[in-house]
Amino acid sequence: MTFEKAKELGVACGLSEPCEWVNNVIVHATQLFPWAKVDAELRELIEDAKAHGVKFCECGHADVCESEACYMCKQVRKVLEHSK
Repeated sequence: MTFEKAKELGVACGLSEPCEWVNNVIVHATQLFPWAKVDAELRELIEDAKAHGVKFCECGHADVCESEACYMCKQVRKVLEHSK
């Protein structure tokens, strides 16, 4: 998938940030693509998104800055810490 296509989907879903457009596709990839094509489609998207200036965290998600974990992973960690 191209970055432009991810942007179209993201805008249609009410998202406004490039990292949101990319993450939207990443988290819904198994519903968007045939299983055998998920890996190739995500590789294409990530490569194209990086070419458009989107930054990625070590966790694999797009974010506004490069770090160990993105905003989504940080929130999940908080929830898991409170459930202990």
